[in-house]
Amino acid sequence: ALSCESGLSIERLVNRWSSAAFAVSPTSGLELLLGDTAFTGRAFTTTEITIADTTATITMVGGRPELPLELTATFATDTSPQLQVRLAARNTGNAPLQATVSFPMIRSLTIADWDDTWLFFPQYRTVITNQLGTYSSHNDLKFPTQVFDAYNPRVGAGLAVLTRNQN
Repeated sequence: ALSCESGLSIERLVNRWSSAAFAVSPTSGLELLLGDTAFTGRAFTTTEITIADTTATITMVGGRPELPLELTATFATDTSPQLQVRLAARNTGNAPLQATVSFPMIRSLTIADWDDTWLFFPQYRTVITNQLGTYSSHNDLKFPTQVFDAYNPRVGAGLAVLTRNQN
């Protein structure tokens, strides 16, 4: 479930094939690093929401002078188990921006209960753990595809995230 009340945040995830609760931090959604400052989707103002069939498009603008950006987030689904998300950014200012965007940013994911929520994050040294942590990896032209899995073996439910950087 998405909230556009204050920019963009992911309030919860829904697995249509499981009754297990998928909880996330309300700061989930996106993260933008600009210099030494991190902004969440709540630093943006939603200007337009359109829904066509099974696709929702959310347009946002930076809610602060230091964020001269327009972001367009698209969420599309069908009868398969996947949700496709895409984010496009446009600099509306006069100067170039050196921003790092993480989307989708999923924080504090818990599937049913924390102790049985596991994360598989393949990277140079693969991580498989049920310990709290922050995991990220380069997603650029050298590594355009990244993946991670979160799952709870006790309830038999999980989430796989595959990212493709198209720049």
